[in-house]
Amino acid sequence: MAITPLGEDEFQRGPKQILESISPTLDPFEEPFAAAIPERRILFPLTYRLEQAQFDVLVRAARATGDDDLYVSATERATAVSGYDAQDPFVQDWLVSLDRRNDVESFDLSVETAYYSARGAWGLLISHEDHGVIGGRTDFMEIIRAHWPPSENPPVHSLVSSAHPPLQEGLTIEQSVTRLREFSDETIPIESRPLEEQVYAFIEYWKWWRRTTGYDYEFVSPLLRHVYGDEEGDRILRASGWTD
Repeated sequence: MAITPLGEDEFQRGPKQILESISPTLDPFEEPFAAAIPERRILFPLTYRLEQAQFDVLVRAARATGDDDLYVSATERATAVSGYDAQDPFVQDWLVSLDRRNDVESFDLSVETAYYSARGAWGLLISHEDHGVIGGRTDFMEIIRAHWPPSENPPVHSLVSSAHPPLQEGLTIEQSVTRLREFSDETIPIESRPLEEQVYAFIEYWKWWRRTTGYDYEFVSPLLRHVYGDEEGDRILRASGWTD
């Protein structure tokens, strides 16, 4: 079997320590990577479940480091407090063998997620705000930089007027979304661009939120400096017009 679901005990016994060696914070917004992760990038936009072409490139890059397996884990863990039933658990982690092509549809992902090396050589964290932070060894990142494809189906989000009427009972999710879009005031800009331009689309997204809400979103500048280094991070911030 190429994709093996893991139980919570199995995650705690091994993958958890590997994941935390790559990302001590498990936070895609705040210093996600350990100092030992040498090269990093911001990816935007991304969904929790990667598009197949993106996953295939990730696997190709993982193989370049000598990996035979990778892990996929929810980083927003369900617990007893949040309704997780240890007697009837749902899958939050998978071990993926790289000896064959795997279908991303196998992963049921609806929370912040990590894809990471079984040997701790690289990691990708995906946030609930549609961005990812990826980092790893140079041989891994060379393939990511050369071949990572833009999202073919970037997410679409809209601001919904507070004046919209209550939704009717019995609507499907699709019907509810369609109904809410009828009362959307504005579509939030999410652009799909080549890899090295994705950080600028990421900043444009947060500039839009800053203009719209008046909040500072103070995590943006420290995240850029953490991912790209102080000098390059500051250059990107200046080029994009982001001010602290």
